[in-house]
Amino acid sequence: MTNPLNCRPLFTQEQLSPTLRVSHTLAPPSPSTNTILDVRALHNDIRNLLVLDPTSSQVLATQEDKLRAPWTVEEEGLLLLRGKIFVLDVGNLRLRVLQGKHDHPLAGHFGQEKTLQLVRQDYTWPNLRHFVQDYVNSCSTCLCNKSRHHPPYSHLKQLPIPSQP
Repeated sequence: MTNPLNCRPLFTQEQLSPTLRVSHTLAPPSPSTNTILDVRALHNDIRNLLVLDPTSSQVLATQEDKLRAPWTVEEEGLLLLRGKIFVLDVGNLRLRVLQGKHDHPLAGHFGQEKTLQLVRQDYTWPNLRHFVQDYVNSCSTCLCNKSRHHPPYSHLKQLPIPSQP
């Protein structure tokens, strides 16, 4: 058999451990399976965990007719802050929202501002901007594929030698 690309293997079969030889038969995990956001399941989790969050439980403790102005309760039972769904700081709910808005195959790993706009269309929570910034800055796909947009660093310059102590 001829080798049209003139490729040669780096390792022989004897050099590879048996686990590495078998690993190619296993199906690799699909990257999109973890990034697709099931909105209905997310909203059910938010609704079910409302009693665990101190902020939401305090707001819900008041009667619905006496809720403070920015807070409302949706027919489905979701707590809204200024018309946006309030995401609790319980479990990984906030992380799931960001994965759906930033890592979704149709989202395209947008930057901080675009991801923040996408999240703010439907959801809100305290320190949302910092949470999005930290998440986007730690995204391994973005770090590998996007270039930095700052000027290159200049060369170091020697400090002048002082004439007096």
